Amino acid sequence: MPSRKFADGEVVRGRWPGSSLYYEVEILSHDSTSQLYTVKYKDGTELELKE
Repeated sequence: MPSRKFADGEVVRGRWPGSSLYYEVEILSHDSTSQLYTVKYKDGTELELKE
């Protein structure tokens, strides 16, 4: 199983789904089974993103 690259609380850049634009996001959690990160954008939107 691959290890995670980002830690909870870390601020990174994530692509907005359906767009080519990247925005700052805070890593909230990581699901090792699905390999999805739950992230929060500056506007408060929370989404799950694949690495």
